[in-house]
Amino acid sequence: IGVVGQLNQELHSEYVARMHEIASEESFQLISQDANVYGGYEAAFNRLMQLRVSNLIAVNPSFLDIEVSSAIPSVVIGQASPFDGADLVRSSNEQGMLKLVDHLVNLGHRQVLYLDGPAGISAPCRRDSMRNAATRCGVEVTVVPSGNTMDDGFRVGNELVERGLFVPRSAATSSTQNSPTALVCYNDQCAQGAIIALNRSGISVPHDVSVAGFDNSSIAQSKAFDLTSVDRGVNEVSALAINLAIERHEYPELSPRVREVPTTLVVRSSTAPATQR
Repeated sequence: IGVVGQLNQELHSEYVARMHEIASEESFQLISQDANVYGGYEAAFNRLMQLRVSNLIAVNPSFLDIEVSSAIPSVVIGQASPFDGADLVRSSNEQGMLKLVDHLVNLGHRQVLYLDGPAGISAPCRRDSMRNAATRCGVEVTVVPSGNTMDDGFRVGNELVERGLFVPRSAATSSTQNSPTALVCYNDQCAQGAIIALNRSGISVPHDVSVAGFDNSSIAQSKAFDLTSVDRGVNEVSALAINLAIERHEYPELSPRVREVPTTLVVRSSTAPATQR
């Protein structure tokens, strides 16, 4: 079985590592390729086909660099799949984001900034989930273009500070009374960069602003960041993807299937009651 992902993304690496374990337990060999190394998903797909893999798994491909070719994934991990006949394994963005926004509301947050993800299919789905959750919970959310790396979060975090959207509590004035009190990021890596930018500017997390991520990666779980985040069920997603690929290897005529994994909110110390300015 072949698998392609962007291995500079921690969540992709976690999926691939877990799938290696599960495939080995099922007496299958998993061969992984990094889309970043080969210039995109399609090139990585074609390389795996040259190695005679029986089925391909694509981890959240951007779909921006993929043309119709013979190398078509049989299983996609992501929010949607453009490939006819491919199985889809997805986590529930809606469920996780609603839990996260509800958590912020219970802490008194009413103004939230959301750092958006990169171009592709995943970011719009998560952005829509954020907006839907904000509407249901009565929260005002402002979407800010960002990305999925630590540097993206660091860059945008600095820009937000320069614009005066976040200030230390001691420097709050009447003009900052309606400023956002919480920052939700596309993923944990983006949140990591944003937190570093805020801290370097003298803004305390969560004393001055609460910050949350998405994916519940090792970054979120670390003592250094202790980040509130949404867990996407890596083990369950990985197991479903491998099992679907094995079934399709044995029964290639199967109709495409969709499997959804529930998400859970993991609350940590990066979120706290809203600052009273």
